[in-house]
Amino acid sequence: MVDYQNLMIKGIKESVPRSNNSKLAFDNMQGKDETPATWLNRIKQNFRLYSNINPESPEGQVLLKTQFVTKSWLNIRRKLEKIEDWQGRGINELLREALKVYLRREEEKAITKAKVMVAVARESVSNQSPPNREDGKPCLSEARKEGVGHSALSSKPGIISITNQYNPCLSKDMRAAGPAGLDYSTQAVELVGL
Repeated sequence: MVDYQNLMIKGIKESVPRSNNSKLAFDNMQGKDETPATWLNRIKQNFRLYSNINPESPEGQVLLKTQFVTKSWLNIRRKLEKIEDWQGRGINELLREALKVYLRREEEKAITKAKVMVAVARESVSNQSPPNREDGKPCLSEARKEGVGHSALSSKPGIISITNQYNPCLSKDMRAAGPAGLDYSTQAVELVGL
């Protein structure tokens, strides 16, 4: 019984002539992020579905090229219209040129996105505040700005010598053993004795 119903529905669909709705066939625009190849396939499919135009016939090729160029995204359309005698060229040549413009646009987007990410990273690094001690008092660099604290720093790069107290911004491990196994607190005591 189900087979008979399916045959009846199929027969009705095939017997009713398909109406032409040329508005649907010609009233499309390329999407902003739609590739030119996808756009061309969509135009061909709309021609087949909504009109009696065969996109492979010579007349269909002329309409297809016109639709492809005039309804493409703005930057692609400008490039294709600048091509000399674009109506006489093949659809594959126009598609190749459209793909070049589309890929260039994607590369520019990627470059712009990378520049924005670098700018955000620089901004976040410049806005970071120096770390505070556990007790809420400022670290060595902040104490220096306020004129408090330490009077002698080592001239050797990477070694901080503190005369009055240890550097509260250093982790416990760094306070315990400095470069080459030196103890910062011992180093400070020796400097005070000088």
